[in-house]
This record gives sequence, structure tokens and C-alpha cells, in this order.
Amino acid sequence: MAKNKKRKLHKEYDEKLLQLSKQTHDNWKLAEHLYQLSDDTNNAVAFNEQRTKAMYYFVLREVRYQNLASSPKYMRRFQY
Repeated sequence: MAKNKKRKLHKEYDEKLLQLSKQTHDNWKLAEHLYQLSDDTNNAVAFNEQRTKAMYYFVLREVRYQNLASSPKYMRRFQY
């Protein structure tokens, strides 16, 4: 029974991690788009773009560490 509970927690963690990866990717692309639309004098927009990019790559590192990057679930998020 403990094995099933552990497996279920692992699966939930993987699903949450994949959702977080998609969300941070979308946030990064939105911030990047806003940065391209703004003038170069606004440092807050540039900082926000760099921050969201760093968050995405931090989550991506964890996804790769968990070997989820090669899973079909992970690759499906790029198909819009």
C-alpha cells in the first residue's frame, strides 16, 4: 500500500511540474513580447522579462532532472 501511495505522489508531482513548466513558459513568452513592444528605457519591463526567463529555465532544469523532458506529456505542451 505504501508503494501505491508513493507512486501516486510521484505522479501528482510530475503533473504539477509539467503544469508549472507550461505556465512559466507562457509567462516568459508574454514578458518577452511586452519587452519587445516597450521602449528600451523601461528597466522594470526588462527586469521582469529576465526574471520570468530565469524562472522558466529553473523549472526546465527540474523537468530534465526528473527525465520528463522526453515524455510525450512534456512535448505536447508545444503543440498549440
